[in-house]
Amino acid sequence: MADILRVSHISKQFIRSNGWFKREYIDVLDAVSFCIDSGETLGLVGESGSGKTTVARCVMGMLQPDSGSITFNGNDMTSQDRSLRQTVRRQLAIVYQNPYLSLNPHFTLFELIAEPIRANEKTTKPDLVKRVVLLMGQVGLSEELMARKIGDLSGGQAQRVAIARALALKPKLIILDEPTSALDVSVQAQILNLLASLQSSVGYSYLLITHDLDVVRHSCDRVLVMSQGSIVESGNTNTVLDTPTHAYTQQLIAATPKLKYSTSNS
Repeated sequence: MADILRVSHISKQFIRSNGWFKREYIDVLDAVSFCIDSGETLGLVGESGSGKTTVARCVMGMLQPDSGSITFNGNDMTSQDRSLRQTVRRQLAIVYQNPYLSLNPHFTLFELIAEPIRANEKTTKPDLVKRVVLLMGQVGLSEELMARKIGDLSGGQAQRVAIARALALKPKLIILDEPTSALDVSVQAQILNLLASLQSSVGYSYLLITHDLDVVRHSCDRVLVMSQGSIVESGNTNTVLDTPTHAYTQQLIAATPKLKYSTSNS
């Protein structure tokens, strides 16, 4: 199976000022490498501050790594000209932890889902409405909600809107940054199973970023364990979680409650 994303030895430093003429260089990522196959879900786990979100921002092009390369769908995202990178990034999408904060509260659901289509494609209003209705149906939302705003929805419904928006340009890779951590357990399972169903039917690839190993076991083919900006362990999900070799992974597993989810949830 061909990889859709290849991250090779990326490093990133942030600069923190400590008064006049004093700067401290903080290593946030240290030679991070991994790949994601087409149609695969790769989990990226670690505690807060381990570098997970910085990896996501580098992949999305929100940050430029100081060294290393990121190849997406055969294109080197760290060396292309700006216009070409923008074109390629339309095949990337991201879903954040809290849709109430990441989505414009003044937009209707129609406007939220239609916005990326309007920004990137020429389309008629009737065709745009059809696409929004189709996207809402894909994530289990009734078109009767189109005139509502995000604040009118439950947490699960709001996250479905975020997913529909992410699907709008038919991406090849979706980054899921803690997509269920703000939801109740039963709603978490519904969202995870929705993502699995979409992947099965369409073939999306996912980078699932989380601190919750339970979510990883439920959803991921492989997992990377990250600590202090480095990948300390990687492999098949069940192998890593059942027989961890790194002390940090062992500590994470010891702190994780028993399995919450079942594949029968819907």
